[in-house]
Amino acid sequence: MERSQERRLALRCLLCSIAFTLLIAGWILFIPAGSSIAFLVMFPALWLTSTLFANNVATSDSGPENLIRLVLAGSLVSIVMYSILFFLCAKIANKVRGTRILKHSDEDKTS
Repeated sequence: MERSQERRLALRCLLCSIAFTLLIAGWILFIPAGSSIAFLVMFPALWLTSTLFANNVATSDSGPENLIRLVLAGSLVSIVMYSILFFLCAKIANKVRGTRILKHSDEDKTS
């Protein structure tokens, strides 16, 4: 894969992760039905945010402001995490697709 294709893939993964994270954060903050499922999807980023930035984002007090701060700060971490995840999944899919194509082209040459 050449460099411009990798940049396009990285940008596409970044844009998808931004859209996905905004959708999940909006679901947590504004739609009560099923928000526990959305919270589970965003839990790794929220946990990491709470661990790294515990002094800046107070989560011990139970208030709606703290939840909003945590979700917004966790959204930034979630964008980075999902960008990396989407990029790795796309690279793995390209590798598998490439080896499968190479394997089939080798079989065609032998027959």
